[in-house]
Amino acid sequence: MVASAKEIVERHPEQSILAVSHAGTLMTFLHAVDPECAFQSCPGNWAILVFDYDGSNFHFVKLIDPLTDQEFVEF
Repeated sequence: MVASAKEIVERHPEQSILAVSHAGTLMTFLHAVDPECAFQSCPGNWAILVFDYDGSNFHFVKLIDPLTDQEFVEF
């Protein structure tokens, strides 16, 4: 999954990429790219996770909850 995401962002440098998935898959991706960043519980399927890519690694930036109009950088 991480390799596929890297391939996509490397094909589109200097662009924002939107990838849509279920919450469980997003948490799996988060754990794979930033194991130190752990959530106490899995956010709902409506959550938006934002990552930066530095050319070799993804880094978690924030979680956006559009239902409550809140942003979280830590949990």
